[in-house]
Amino acid sequence: QLSDSSWILLNLFDMQTLVQQQAGGHRPLKSAYVRKRRIGSRSQTYLTRHQNNAPNFTQPGLVTENTTSRDGFSLSHNRCHAVTFACKDSQSVDNAAQLSVQHDGWLDNISAAETSENVTSKIEGRPKRSILDRAHLESVFAEAGVKPLHVGAVYTHLFKRGGDFDSVPDLGEKAKRLLREGFTVATSKVLRAQETENGMGVKLEVQLQDGLRVESVIIRHFHLSTGGGRTTVCVSSQVGCAMGCKFCATGTMGLKRNLTSAEILEQVWHCMQLEPVRNVVFMGMGEPLDNYPAVLHSLSCLTDNQMFALAASRITVSTVGVLPRMRDLAVDFPKANLALSLHAANQGLRESIIPTATRYTLEKLKATLDFYHSQTGKMVMMEYTVIGGVNDSAENAHELGKWCQDFECMVNLIPYNSTDVGTLQGYRVPTDEAVKMFEQIVKKYELRVMVRWSSAGGREVDGACGQMVLK
Repeated sequence: QLSDSSWILLNLFDMQTLVQQQAGGHRPLKSAYVRKRRIGSRSQTYLTRHQNNAPNFTQPGLVTENTTSRDGFSLSHNRCHAVTFACKDSQSVDNAAQLSVQHDGWLDNISAAETSENVTSKIEGRPKRSILDRAHLESVFAEAGVKPLHVGAVYTHLFKRGGDFDSVPDLGEKAKRLLREGFTVATSKVLRAQETENGMGVKLEVQLQDGLRVESVIIRHFHLSTGGGRTTVCVSSQVGCAMGCKFCATGTMGLKRNLTSAEILEQVWHCMQLEPVRNVVFMGMGEPLDNYPAVLHSLSCLTDNQMFALAASRITVSTVGVLPRMRDLAVDFPKANLALSLHAANQGLRESIIPTATRYTLEKLKATLDFYHSQTGKMVMMEYTVIGGVNDSAENAHELGKWCQDFECMVNLIPYNSTDVGTLQGYRVPTDEAVKMFEQIVKKYELRVMVRWSSAGGREVDGACGQMVLK
């Protein structure tokens, strides 16, 4: 069967791509078909044959790079996030079957009617990768025979000295060429920065490499007693969000795509160019635990002493309650802080505010929080958006106090910030008196409670909690 064809073998579990092709090259693609086979309990393997002149998939940078000969065939491998093949009509060129190739976050669509020359042109013209993608840099250096210690030298130079690639000390010309030709510091750019009148916050609109946009927020805290202060950066983890919380503007966008770890880190990098950053919170656009691999890798880079060098205790990951990933985080990165967007301690009321609460009930949440505490020994921050006339009654406060009694936690009360989607639900900003009454009731249960009055400071730039959306 391999006499006049190429076979691409992709294992999606360990993210290794193996391409076995007959020696002798390929010809332009005319048709393709896909077979899917389940192998084992945890991995999937796709076998795809491209007949009648398939494009050369060993073009450097697309799917594979290093090639070694074995048994008359060439065997190539490289790390890959995903490779998918979607053919509308596998036998008809007129229907222009589309081949989507995603290599470590880079996505391109190649028509089945295109010639191999056009395909090669697309590959060679692909955009540069972010230097903040440490895993990719390590892979590129390893394949080129550059010593691993030089990876650390690049980041130490970039973060400590702020120099360009050519000025990295003791780095050979081959490595410098790889950096110049394949990497850039940031693939995204800041389109707009809006500062609040009181100077306590800045909202950044960041354009990604594919033209999509996300928002990040700089939050400044000043200590009147000492005259000092600190800066917190609120980052997005997705373009849009699939959770659909009824008061949140981001949910109206739907989920467009996940961010890569580098795109998450670039938001922090952009903020660092304005001022020093001490804290990072994953409370921007998207559900962080719905993009777990990228968030986990970004946590590792944020705390890497050669890179951002932040203390893990100064990083907080927020979630509406994706229970399996909450358990994973407790094991994979126990030093980070966890914030649970609770918003109601009554199951029916919570479901009316957070649609996904029907799947992850309060009872299941309790069991997961018990596990989290047993693994990490850390308290959880309970985020409660106080919505006027919805969840701000004395009864709601007692429900919250009783529910939180069983945990080592801190309760953050966030006065609702008006959004168009919330207005459609009849939501309104609570009065200060209602919030203070709510706070005093919850404190009766011997809980640590803080009202986040400062959240309202971002309303004037639509950068407060729940207001982040791109229209």
